[in-house]
Amino acid sequence: MIDVLIGQVAAIDDNSLVLMIGGVGLRVRIPSSVRDSVEGVGHNLTLYTHLAVREDALTLYGFSTPDERALFETLIGISGIGPRIALAILSTLTVEHLHNAVAREEPEILTRVPGIGKKGAQKIVFELKDRLAIEPAPGWPPSATWTPT
Repeated sequence: MIDVLIGQVAAIDDNSLVLMIGGVGLRVRIPSSVRDSVEGVGHNLTLYTHLAVREDALTLYGFSTPDERALFETLIGISGIGPRIALAILSTLTVEHLHNAVAREEPEILTRVPGIGKKGAQKIVFELKDRLAIEPAPGWPPSATWTPT
């Protein structure tokens, strides 16, 4: 398993980046939160990774924190949720907002994620409620001006 990558950013696009490590460029799929935090090409970056092994591909997914990676891995463990939807969730909602939506059983927050409808959101909240031992943060729900990332 590839756990952590530390290298120099060589290229960035909408949903991935290329990280140069020892003369090898690795393409890593990332949520928008990671893309937005990258200072630019040429800067060093640390990513906590998940390697998805499929019959036809090896795909690396990179995250800013081990908690973000753990949530991604929990999401893809839910039947019907693949890496694309899990990345969309993490690109739309922060880890804190997702945890609070699950703790408060508010699936409508998940319907803001492209590709997730009402039934899918309810399923995700139901599944995560059992898998995550979480309490809502003080001050939740967020103000009326809150918008997903």
